[in-house]
Amino acid sequence: MLLHESPIQVKRNTITVGNKSVAGDNLAAYFIWPQKNPALLVGVIAATGLKGMQAAYANQYFAGAAVSPILWFFRIRCLKTALRE
Repeated sequence: MLLHESPIQVKRNTITVGNKSVAGDNLAAYFIWPQKNPALLVGVIAATGLKGMQAAYANQYFAGAAVSPILWFFRIRCLKTALRE
């Protein structure tokens, strides 16, 4: 398993951070995880299902102006309601 030591795990229908889990097929996550070499990081773009990947694709994370926090996870509905929530 890739990143088996990470406290953030994304599987079909579930994102787990530490001992807290959120369920649904419409969740997406972006995060970075350091490697044993302190100069290396792994960037992760993951989803719990097809709807979650649709949400992840909507952000232009490779664009120069994209801001990437250490951890960000969200539901697909944020694409429609982000300004209201």
